[in-house]
Amino acid sequence: MGYGFGNLPKQGYGPGPGTGYGPGYGPGGSPQKGHVHQYGTYTSYDFGHNHTMGGTTSRATGGLDRHVHVISGTTSYTDGHTHQYQVTTGPAIPYGRGYHVHRYNGVTTANGRGPHTHRFRGYTSPAPNDVPYSAAK
Repeated sequence: MGYGFGNLPKQGYGPGPGTGYGPGYGPGGSPQKGHVHQYGTYTSYDFGHNHTMGGTTSRATGGLDRHVHVISGTTSYTDGHTHQYQVTTGPAIPYGRGYHVHRYNGVTTANGRGPHTHRFRGYTSPAPNDVPYSAAK
């Protein structure tokens, strides 16, 4: 497609559950309901440039195995302008050792010369499961 995106990390990424690693953990390293993920990617290369984007997702909504997050923000300032973006991730993808990730993709707002948009896609960082995933998935 002519643009890069956040690759799914290798299985076993990061420390195990209960270590207090990353957002979404409460006191003593126990997972909190309504966890968050980190994300980062870069947009498609259009009109002679691309942008970076990244941050922290919204807290989980939707419950159980079908929860999602909102990703929103402003791209980096490149070629004299920025773009806005807001998308909802896909459902959780089991990731082993009590973790999961989410896939996301979308299109920025139109801005800059043209004006023009950029596409983006990627995966969130792993986060601990709030609830066990069923073995049937």
